[in-house]
Formats: sequence, structure tokens, C-alpha cells
Amino acid sequence: MTVEEIRSRREKRAADDTAVDFCAFTLNDDGSRNEFIGTTAVFKIDVEQNNCEIGILVAPEKHGGGYGTEMLYCVMQWVFEEKNFHRATFETAVDNIPMQKWFEKTGIRLEAERKEAWRGINTGEYEDVKGYAVLEWEWRDRIKANLETRIRARWGLL
Repeated sequence: MTVEEIRSRREKRAADDTAVDFCAFTLNDDGSRNEFIGTTAVFKIDVEQNNCEIGILVAPEKHGGGYGTEMLYCVMQWVFEEKNFHRATFETAVDNIPMQKWFEKTGIRLEAERKEAWRGINTGEYEDVKGYAVLEWEWRDRIKANLETRIRARWGLL
């Protein structure tokens, strides 16, 4: 997505109480915003069941730089520690192998594969998706520490 497409999406979703969008930027030395990294969102918020879905889009030129790990760490911290959700789910296309490996390395469980669940943005063809999930106690007991270790290693703080 372009920055303009993300802006348009954010404006449309501003009135939706079942979705919250977050944008990520690098910072200048003075703390001001510098470069757009991507966006992450909490959506399909179900307050009765105390769960949600989380999604992420990282600018292609930023893939593999650890930014997604930091973005998802921050949003999961918000979901589980500030909003006190019990469960969060994620979906990714079956051909998005890097994201699947990230989930598995992080300890986020594969729960399902859904056939022809998404219409492809570029092709319009339906594609299969894999569904992953994390529970609050999984976040607290292992996933949070796993991500903190990966973030510290990225910044040479181990």
C-alpha cells in the first residue's frame, strides 16, 4: 500500500470502534518523525469475547530489518497489557512464507488453514490463508520475552 492508500484507509476506519490502526516511523535524533515504516492494526475487536485480530503491513524496502518484530511487539503489548484481551489472531496468505516463519519462530501457534478466504489484491483471485493465534498467558509466559530478546539482539543490547 502507498502512504496515500494507508491514509485513506485510516480515515475510513476512524469511526469504526472495532478497529484501531497504528503507524510506525523511524525517528530523527530530536524525536521527530522521519521515515514511514508501515502500519499495524487491531481489528475485529470483540469486547464480549475479549479477542481481536492483528494485522501488519511493512514497507517493502523495510522487510527483514526487524521493524515488523518491533511493531508487533508494541501492538501485542497494547492488546494484552493495556486492553487486557484474552486472545489475538493473525492471518497470512499461504504463500507468505517469511511471515509464517516469523510466527513459528516467535512461538505463535498455527491454528487453521482456510481455503479461498481472501481475494488477492493484485489478482482478484481467491487465495488460501493460514490462521495463527496467541493467548494472553502465552504472551506473558514466553512470547513477550522471546520478542524482547530478538529486539535487544537487533540493537546489540544482549
